[in-house]
Amino acid sequence: MPDKGPVRIILQHSHTTTYYTEQETIAACQIEVQVLQQLCDAGVIQGIEDVGGERRYSTEDIVQLRRAHRLQHDLGVNVEGIEVILHLLRRVESLQHELEGYRSVQKD
Repeated sequence: MPDKGPVRIILQHSHTTTYYTEQETIAACQIEVQVLQQLCDAGVIQGIEDVGGERRYSTEDIVQLRRAHRLQHDLGVNVEGIEVILHLLRRVESLQHELEGYRSVQKD
């Protein structure tokens, strides 16, 4: 099977969730299967298991995997550090949304 080049998945906010196969996910994130497995085992991403027993990954999982890859590849952060950093980033994003909500209420 000839190599078709890099897989591109365009991430957009949507009300529906799209799930990708393991192969699509590792191609889109440019990571090895072992790295994906490590990050799943560490709880960095969840994924879901489909009826056939194959794991599928959401767009949010892909966003987290790309962040994890940058942390590991570019900055040399280990899996435990990635888990902590991504948790803190999610918490900061949550607090930012909460603050935006308070600001919009004050404007009314």
